[in-house]
Amino acid sequence: MSLIKTESIVLKQFDLGETDKIITFFTKEHGKIRAVAKKARSSKNNKISASVLPFCYNHITVYKTKSLDRLNNIESIYRFENLRNNLEKMAYSSYFAEMVEKAGMEYHPNPDLFSLLLNTFYKIERSKQGELEKINIVFRLLFLLYLGLKPTINYCYECGKKYKTLDIQYFDVKEGGLICSKCVQTKNYKIDKLLQNEMDLIKRIYRMRLKALDEIEIKSELIKKLDKLIDDFSVYHLDFELKSKEFLQIILGFDKN
Repeated sequence: MSLIKTESIVLKQFDLGETDKIITFFTKEHGKIRAVAKKARSSKNNKISASVLPFCYNHITVYKTKSLDRLNNIESIYRFENLRNNLEKMAYSSYFAEMVEKAGMEYHPNPDLFSLLLNTFYKIERSKQGELEKINIVFRLLFLLYLGLKPTINYCYECGKKYKTLDIQYFDVKEGGLICSKCVQTKNYKIDKLLQNEMDLIKRIYRMRLKALDEIEIKSELIKKLDKLIDDFSVYHLDFELKSKEFLQIILGFDKN
């Protein structure tokens, strides 16, 4: 039995028996960890109960065992209460947390993804009206990057030639990137068309990485198209479904009515 001490973000929790909970953490040094939090449902243990709510940022100590790990100690760093008190912010945060939970492997560290999720939560908490859609675009593009699924955006994936600046560019969701006007003629399925400013925006986000959360501005007319493109790409290349996506769509639908 070994002892692990690390920074962590709570991705989800569910009840175990009458007093315990199983918590899924995403940690900085060890990736995804699932651990039993003893007596986390007890009213006498408010410290643990408040610190294992979704999105909480903690320093944890976990005993790693042959079966299910056990939470030994937890010290709150920041609880992100505003993410749970605002319905739209909670919907986006739940969506991002589930993406990380589905993609992350147990005891497989991804510090870039950890930093992305943590910085995104801080950005959502500080966000003003209308900023969440931009955060959504930036998060999901960087999420693909940190999973090793960055689209090919500087050259044609088919022939390897550097992609020239054009008014219209062709993006192949199935093959995962740009395809030149010559090679696209060999395809017999739908290819998305992107304007130069749309592709330039994607490239800027990838160059800026986490700074894009604060410094990138995305015009409203670009958000809908990029959102669909990223969604189509993610659905094709990631083999999981997200329950929180439906919840997010419901919340956004209510806001538009």
